[in-house]
Amino acid sequence: MGFKAVPWERTDPYSTAVCGEKPETTGTADTLCLSAPNGGGISTTFTSVVFASYGTPNGSCGAYSYSGCHSSASMGVIQSVALGKTSFCVRADNGTFGDPCRLTYKRLYVQLIASGTITTSGIDYVFVPVPVINSFYASPNPQTSGVDGVPNYDIQQYWSSTDGLTATITNNSTGFVANVNPSGTRTLTNLPQSTAGSNSPATRSFTLTVCNELNECVSSTMTVEVYNDNTPNNFSLPNQNNVEPNTFVTVSTSISGIDMATSVNGGPGVQVSTNNSSFSSNTTITNNQTLYARVTSLGFNQDPSGLTNSKEFYVDVGPLRRYFTVTTRAPDVNETFNLPNESDRVPYPDIDTINEPSEQYIVSNTLSVDDIELGNPNGVEIRTNNGNAQIRKKITGTSTWGSWQDVRSI
Repeated sequence: MGFKAVPWERTDPYSTAVCGEKPETTGTADTLCLSAPNGGGISTTFTSVVFASYGTPNGSCGAYSYSGCHSSASMGVIQSVALGKTSFCVRADNGTFGDPCRLTYKRLYVQLIASGTITTSGIDYVFVPVPVINSFYASPNPQTSGVDGVPNYDIQQYWSSTDGLTATITNNSTGFVANVNPSGTRTLTNLPQSTAGSNSPATRSFTLTVCNELNECVSSTMTVEVYNDNTPNNFSLPNQNNVEPNTFVTVSTSISGIDMATSVNGGPGVQVSTNNSSFSSNTTITNNQTLYARVTSLGFNQDPSGLTNSKEFYVDVGPLRRYFTVTTRAPDVNETFNLPNESDRVPYPDIDTINEPSEQYIVSNTLSVDDIELGNPNGVEIRTNNGNAQIRKKITGTSTWGSWQDVRSI
């Protein structure tokens, strides 16, 4: 704290009496000259005539009085030569005022008022207090970004002080100094992004300095914390194999290393969730939550050879994209079966009259073949280890049997 010198100057109204006396003489010695006060801060002109008498007036300045010998022209003559002027001269003789009394020694007494202004100046010493910083903060602090999964690099900074004349805010990380008002607010738009995977905030410290007119300064430092990392730790989504066709398949993984709500977007055909129930094309996820991705598996591979059917999907978490593959199992394109055994049956009844091998006429029971999931457009081959066997078919839903046909022996 201290004192400052404050020069001051004041102008006030000013008025004073100016008197003059001149006896009648001969020559130039009978001229009365008067001046209104001017200089040293005073500036005046003659503004009124209080007393004027050419004759034999009596008294002294401030108490003049008329006598029996008095020129009636006295007041008018003095007013005409003096008013509005800073100085004047007038001859004290009969030629100017006339002769009020013959054969009498005469004199001139006048009293005027000089009016104007007087200017005075000086120096006052004023106490100057040291500034006080009332507040210095940011909001929001910490900056945790929004829920849209996009990092936020802005923050509002506020400060107030009293008794300050100038102020600066210094970014202690970069050294940049901004000139600001002693109280105010501003938007910071260059905050950093917190380190990926650390879950610790990025920080910036700022110092507010407020000074008075004597350059006495006070300072305050604050730190801004920023949680705006939306880059998770490395993660993967597991591939799924041997999946049933056209069914929902859900894969999951834990997301870590982020410190803000981060957007999750499923690729084509992918729905995502953080609770394994409310699935949609996009959501947001926070640190250490589980990410669920659901897709529909493909149908069977239509190749008659019986192959698997795979499709690759992806999910975006923040800036990272991760792929996973869902493979539909291979369809069954063959069926292994044994025909029911036959026993205690006689050969064909007319065996003695028919000249054919008797085993040709032994017929097994029927067997439904229904495990083949994908057929060859040209039919599925039937093979047997008995070269004497034949088959005939009846299509489900009909009553007509086909003819007997040979099958390939294996």
